Amino acid sequence: MRTDEPAIVSGRALRRATAFVVLGLGLRVFRYLMDYPFWCDESRLAANLIDMSYGDLGKPLRYAQASPVGFLAAEITAIRFLGFSTWSLRLVALASALASVVLFRHVAARLLSGLPQFIRPATAHLFPRRNSSDDRTTGVPISEGRSWRGFGEGRRNGCG
Repeated sequence: MRTDEPAIVSGRALRRATAFVVLGLGLRVFRYLMDYPFWCDESRLAANLIDMSYGDLGKPLRYAQASPVGFLAAEITAIRFLGFSTWSLRLVALASALASVVLFRHVAARLLSGLPQFIRPATAHLFPRRNSSDDRTTGVPISEGRSWRGFGEGRRNGCG
């Protein structure tokens, strides 16, 4: 249990935590700069955004997609300012990922003490997930010949 008294963190431990945060941020930016091709779910969402306006945010999405309205609004804003590209479409996700690294470290420092407050943020962000189509138990992409609840039977991850 933590008390209301602030914990004294050594300079060495703080430097290590900062190094893990910087490493996590760097890995996220590196993956963004690699400019991987779109996955099926990203392509389908992007197809919805081609002609979408702010007034269309309350309407259902095409191609069996669902997304939070705030995320769609941020995506539309990025597209309007930066053009329609993989860079602009993934910018919102990158900004969210970078913010989550810093926020996760802050929350871990407030809730945990000792070594766990440094280990957990490191393990959470040193090996980021590719995207939501990864199987959470095995880490194998669903597109590796498997289907999820019948979605995409006979086709690669539902794209055909």
